[in-house]
Amino acid sequence: MEGDIKQQLEAIIDGYDEWFECRRRRRANVLRSATLIVAVALCVGSAAWLMPQRSDTYVTGSLGCCTAEACSHVSVMLASL
Repeated sequence: MEGDIKQQLEAIIDGYDEWFECRRRRRANVLRSATLIVAVALCVGSAAWLMPQRSDTYVTGSLGCCTAEACSHVSVMLASL
């Protein structure tokens, strides 16, 4: 009778060990996932915050006076490649 109770208790304890191990793994996975989500959210948020404001044009003023200079600059850049 005593041996039977001892075996039953060992079986229960083994079941709890498995349950605790699964619970520990689940908690670790949830923590890892939450950390990853927060890290991605911070990266995306900081990238969006640091991006310059979009404007329709990057050049202001008259382009007629700068056309020759701009073409010359582009030609020099292409020649250096």
